[in-house]
Amino acid sequence: MLTGIGSIIAIYRHPSLMNDLIHFQSDFAYKLCQLSLGYFIYDFYDCARICNFKLSKFWEMCIHHVVVIACFSCTISTHRFIGLTMGALLMEFNSIFLHARTLMLYTGKRETLPFKCVSIANIISLIIFRLYVTYELIKWFMVLNDPVVGYLLHVGRVGIFVIGIMNVFLLWRCIHSDFFKSKKSNSIE
Repeated sequence: MLTGIGSIIAIYRHPSLMNDLIHFQSDFAYKLCQLSLGYFIYDFYDCARICNFKLSKFWEMCIHHVVVIACFSCTISTHRFIGLTMGALLMEFNSIFLHARTLMLYTGKRETLPFKCVSIANIISLIIFRLYVTYELIKWFMVLNDPVVGYLLHVGRVGIFVIGIMNVFLLWRCIHSDFFKSKKSNSIE
């Protein structure tokens, strides 16, 4: 919640973050980048710990975390790409609904009206905050021509491409699980 809502606040306070994704500076946004990097490092460790450090049990989350940590580390170490990171953190707004959905599944609320509402909010926010943001960032990376970027252009392009593919699969899994799967199924997705 903190990073998703925080990125919206940062962009609202400094709309120039979205006009200059590389060079615009904001102390609030930079501190949010630092906080987010720390969170992703901890979450990566926690996912590994929960899975007994067996990569085969959390390979998708591992890829996601490695990509995000690599990209956010570039922002923190160079004091650049703060706008880009705020744009990427918009995706975390969807995580509010994604995690609420998961908690409701864990507590057996699949057949309730609140679950249906959260599920629909999850799909809508996933399309807006994950897929649309990913699409815009891919477009931005394709036309980017800034000498400051250098080799980091490749880190960003690979990162957003990988995240984009993962977001498409996440959308499919959520739609399939919530709207097409047999209601008798009790599995948590």
